[in-house]
Amino acid sequence: MKGAIIMVLKRYIVDNMQDGIERIKRELGSEAVILSTKELKKKGFKRFFTKPKIEIVAAYDDKDEISIHGEESTKIRKDLKKTVKREDDIIPGNHRSTYDMGELEKRLAGIDNTLNTFMKRFDNNYSDRFANYSKLVRKLCNNMLENEIREDIVYKIADDITEEIRKNNLDETEACKKVLKLFLGSEVRLNLKRGRPTVIMFIGNTGVGKTTTLLKLATKYAVTEKKDVAIITADTYKIASAEQVKTYSEILGVPLSIIYSGDELKTEMEKYTEKDIIFIDTGKSPDMLEYKNTITEIVEISNPDEIYIVLSAGANYNSCRKVLEQYDYIKDYKFIITKMDEAMSCGAIFNIRALADHSISYITDGQVLTENIKAFSPDEIINSLTEVGEQ
Repeated sequence: MKGAIIMVLKRYIVDNMQDGIERIKRELGSEAVILSTKELKKKGFKRFFTKPKIEIVAAYDDKDEISIHGEESTKIRKDLKKTVKREDDIIPGNHRSTYDMGELEKRLAGIDNTLNTFMKRFDNNYSDRFANYSKLVRKLCNNMLENEIREDIVYKIADDITEEIRKNNLDETEACKKVLKLFLGSEVRLNLKRGRPTVIMFIGNTGVGKTTTLLKLATKYAVTEKKDVAIITADTYKIASAEQVKTYSEILGVPLSIIYSGDELKTEMEKYTEKDIIFIDTGKSPDMLEYKNTITEIVEISNPDEIYIVLSAGANYNSCRKVLEQYDYIKDYKFIITKMDEAMSCGAIFNIRALADHSISYITDGQVLTENIKAFSPDEIINSLTEVGEQ
């Protein structure tokens, strides 16, 4: 293959682009080309409190044929197929001789320096705000602000931690964990009733994943817990949603009832008196008054044991507040937080708890019905926060 180009590829995992460029230049030379970059975030709540690493794939050209070296060559080749179709996509052939890697390095280094300067100023501003607190508490405050938790909530938590240390002579880490535990609440388990069905009702605005969450819990109890389950849906406004429930109920072997009135709900509830659990999807009418009337009627007829208000982890403080105002006629409820995998921060969890002193029962973090739902564990967030604070 005379005239072809050897591409020696190497993958780097670095803290920032500047470090990566320096390593590439040192190991592959100044003519090396960066083929792709991506952030590598940790899984779970730790990803919200630690800076992501950066993966860089770089190439160095040789003369006669394409050759990819190293144990990771197969994975690199697959990754590159997603981002690079041909050499010309990286460096157009007609302009190869004029491609200035040095200039690119300078520009990237300049951008990185600018960002570092900005972040130092940003961190200094945070430090000035919390100068009266201990070092650990200051770090916790910074992390909470970076996670889009409202400043008044952060100050309240910081003051409570300081008071715990003063009053009860606790060390900082112990005080932090105690205050955060009180703020976030304890784990809440679903207690099934004996001798009658446990009725669980789902409320929430369009797009938060209410129906998918219902199906995840139905799958958990029908398949994993081997419970006798039924589903009732009043979601007649979204055809796709009703079809989704119908399809999955058939797969699970779970009976499904679609209702259009209170009388139909009474009839269907009577059919399922021998079930272990009845899940009720309330749907969502475009008319809030109509939806309120529907929910009120369903509550009166079904007398649910649990009402879950479903909220997205991507919602900010004001969005959460508006949703809770819409459902202020519901007094006894718990939360399910969805789409944690799509959220840029865990701020919604703190903001929701600040807005309403109601427990968070579950969180969801993906689309797989059998896997991506779990009981909310405040300890996971607390441990992530305090570990970062101690570093």
